[in-house]
Amino acid sequence: MKSKLKEKGFKSLGNDNIPSVPWYIGEDNLGVQLEERLFDEGIYLPIVRYPASEYNRSRFRIIVMTNHKKNHLDQLIKACSKIGKELRII
Repeated sequence: MKSKLKEKGFKSLGNDNIPSVPWYIGEDNLGVQLEERLFDEGIYLPIVRYPASEYNRSRFRIIVMTNHKKNHLDQLIKACSKIGKELRII
């Protein structure tokens, strides 16, 4: 997941041997817009933003679980790429 996000031009934080993927967005308003647009695509991925993180240092925390299928992950990457381009995040 982390490498796919990086391939698309997104910034991912942390090291590669943790189970979650901290996906850095930055501006809180962009993170909220991305969260809403992902929800419209049928993907529930809540944003972590102020006060849970520093102001304008928002991020998503993606955790891939055993019940996620490859098509779920492909759908997430496709939607993130499409919306990220539209919002000029990538």
